[in-house]
Amino acid sequence: MRKAMYDVAIVGGGLLGATLADLLARQKLRVALIEQTPFATGKPQNKDARSLALSYGTSILFKRWGLWPDLAPHTAAIKQIHISERGRLAQVRLDHTQERVPALGYVIENESLGQILWKRLRAQTAQCDLYCPAQQLSFSVEDDSVTLRLSVAANDQTAEIGARLVVAADGVHSRVRSDLGIPIQQRAYGQSAVVVNIGVDQPSASVAYECFTATGPLAALPLPANTEQDRGRFAIVWTVKESDAPRIADLSDQEFIAALQAALGFKAGRIVHTGKRAVFSLNLVYATEATGLRIALIGNAMHTLHPVAGQGFNLGIRDVMILADLLKIAKQQGDDLGATHLLHQFAERRKQDQQQVIRITDAMARGFTSQFLPAVCLRQLGLVVVDSLPGLKSRLARQMMGLNTPLPCWSDS
Repeated sequence: MRKAMYDVAIVGGGLLGATLADLLARQKLRVALIEQTPFATGKPQNKDARSLALSYGTSILFKRWGLWPDLAPHTAAIKQIHISERGRLAQVRLDHTQERVPALGYVIENESLGQILWKRLRAQTAQCDLYCPAQQLSFSVEDDSVTLRLSVAANDQTAEIGARLVVAADGVHSRVRSDLGIPIQQRAYGQSAVVVNIGVDQPSASVAYECFTATGPLAALPLPANTEQDRGRFAIVWTVKESDAPRIADLSDQEFIAALQAALGFKAGRIVHTGKRAVFSLNLVYATEATGLRIALIGNAMHTLHPVAGQGFNLGIRDVMILADLLKIAKQQGDDLGATHLLHQFAERRKQDQQQVIRITDAMARGFTSQFLPAVCLRQLGLVVVDSLPGLKSRLARQMMGLNTPLPCWSDS
């Protein structure tokens, strides 16, 4: 059987892998998207409670890409962010009017974004072949391409495909990264995130809350209303001690609401109902190299962060857009899409942004848990100083909006 050849093979059909596949297919590149989780009823089997905080910078990229008209009806705007520490007075309030933007960011449920991406990919069958469910078994790098050996569940057979470039978008436990032999650095935080959607008795008013507690940050992000009867909905990411997570997950709804209300307070309103809970262990994991021969790492395959400040997906989107931008230029110039100099350029353009976001999120995750009195006083002083100095506050806002890194001048044309 003749081996199918592609410009780019993407291993991992999650949100970032699907985003990249759609971008490249619209540039008339031949793309293979390999995903081991089955797809059904026209949408990914992605049934969990997670939501994404899209930074304002990410929304700009989605607008340039032409995706925003599809996304906008499924998002809730974040116009203010309130940052505080539980039981203490100091706080920082960020407002979109001070930054002269329509919103500091937006919130969308993972499932909604997945459905939109899958619908777009289904319209790209001339340029994008979906291998799903399928698993990458091995790969071999040759002079001008990479050969991937796949296990295809549909016919219980193996298949071989070739590509000029392979992109690893297969998550924190990346098989591609492991097979490539790229070492990782990691830190276990001893924390878990309890993720759930809740309903409250008052409108969200487009305000997001980040409250630091003794066990870690507790974020409440406004969600779009499901029905006209909804008063307000929030996506909750509650960081707790890893040892406490099973007990909290097993609480009755009434007990869970009481515990969450005590941790969050009433700033977002009184909790009136709760959805299904999910629990995720929290670790910092990042690869020491972003590329190998004809292979690039993006998203969680490259960097998995603590969810504090909601930076992980936005960092991954910038990986996607920079790589897509470089491949678009290479195609226009007739260059090799897997050339070493192109991958070196990708790694260099991403290095500073990745390292900066890793440092900031790691420092926030660890720095706000200490209850040592001098550390508490220093944090409170820091919040007061940031809130009182417009320049410093604006710098923080721009970091959270993803605007401290130059965005690629992408356009869907």
